[in-house]
Amino acid sequence: SASTASSSLLAGSSCSHSTSKTLRQRSASVVATFIDLSGGCPLQHLRAPGRPLELQGHFSTVLLSALSRLDRSDPAVMEHFAHVLDDFALLFDGFPKSRVHLLVLPRKRITSARDLTAEHVPLLRRLAAYTAWIIESLTPQYPDLTWRHGVHVNPSLKQLHVHVISQDFRSPCLKNKKHYNSFQPPFLVSLDSLILSLQGGGEALGDIKEGEAEQWLKQDLKCTACGLEFGNKFTDLKRHLESCRPPASAPLPALWQGGQSATTREAEDSKAVAAPGPPQMSTVTPTATSFEGHAAKRHRAEAWVLVPVARAGCLGLGKPREGLTQSPSAPA
Repeated sequence: SASTASSSLLAGSSCSHSTSKTLRQRSASVVATFIDLSGGCPLQHLRAPGRPLELQGHFSTVLLSALSRLDRSDPAVMEHFAHVLDDFALLFDGFPKSRVHLLVLPRKRITSARDLTAEHVPLLRRLAAYTAWIIESLTPQYPDLTWRHGVHVNPSLKQLHVHVISQDFRSPCLKNKKHYNSFQPPFLVSLDSLILSLQGGGEALGDIKEGEAEQWLKQDLKCTACGLEFGNKFTDLKRHLESCRPPASAPLPALWQGGQSATTREAEDSKAVAAPGPPQMSTVTPTATSFEGHAAKRHRAEAWVLVPVARAGCLGLGKPREGLTQSPSAPA
């Protein structure tokens, strides 16, 4: 039965109860919610394919191509995804600029942050929740790493994507000043900044011009951990990064709560667009029953179950199976 199949997946996973309990205690409620949705298991067992995704068409369309192939369940592309949801997907960067470098993609086609409008705020809220869960799940796996997330002001690839990157910048793919500076503010913009701008009635990236942003990539090099300046000496910076301790992690995306009475995504989305209101950071106890954001409501309403992601070494969330009324891990 569907319930039996879901239970066997949970039993076969390597997630321990103690690991789940530790994450619940240290995580924001948004993270606990995604842990509950994934059967109590955090994202784990990252196994990068070791090669970039095969290019089909122009380089700038590689993400669009990856999503199209994911929609078709193309087995050749699945190993490049670390985790898959109905709304979002987590992709290994083909040319990682750090020890861990992942791309969080909405599966809805949006070219870039410059195409975002107020109507996208509910989607961005869910994207922020998913991104926070990813970073929190990675933290115990890589205790020596710190993290930053954000979108590029001037991305080189079509399709909105959020970089989740460790701040060690120790990678042979990090080859020049532009690479390094592109993962520092102000060229890298957090999801919170995008949401605040849109909720304030402005554009997602404010009044930042493309030409202005390109100048930021030419700024002198500076270690983000200790502040040591390197001018244009990229080789010296690379050598320095091998021994310098990475800076503290940047803030996680805030928890963007919807209306308390919403019970489905459509109700919450329509309410958020009609009256977005000020953002709120959650301070409630991290349990699925107390979390009032979108994911827990959707879980209670639709009873999600686990399905394996082919050759990705992880578990992904699938649509409710027909005839299933309650998943084994659904909150009361």
